[in-house]
Amino acid sequence: MMLKSFRPVSVLSAIAALSLVATACATGPSAPKTPDYKYIMVETDPPGAILTFPDGTTCETPCPVNVTEEMTMEVAKAGYKAQAYRLSGNSQERLVIELELVAPTTDVEETALPDL
Repeated sequence: MMLKSFRPVSVLSAIAALSLVATACATGPSAPKTPDYKYIMVETDPPGAILTFPDGTTCETPCPVNVTEEMTMEVAKAGYKAQAYRLSGNSQERLVIELELVAPTTDVEETALPDL
């Protein structure tokens, strides 16, 4: 049985050919890049507000929001003033919204309460 020997030239040619193939793959047409969407964690103080988006979807805070484009959301909670916020991919990773009471009740005097 005769063993075949490899010539250095053949091995070098094979390595060069593989290099060209690898380079062609790296520089050739590639699949379209999928956009990187950003998630923003929206929280409210107090928690439990409802976020409503233009397409009608809603979620209760705290809620991760997938920002695919600039969008507006409404934030509402019973007893608190509704607010609108604009989100974009440039927004921070965490948004905390302070809700404002519609009728603060911390300074109610006893004389203002009705007799029961």
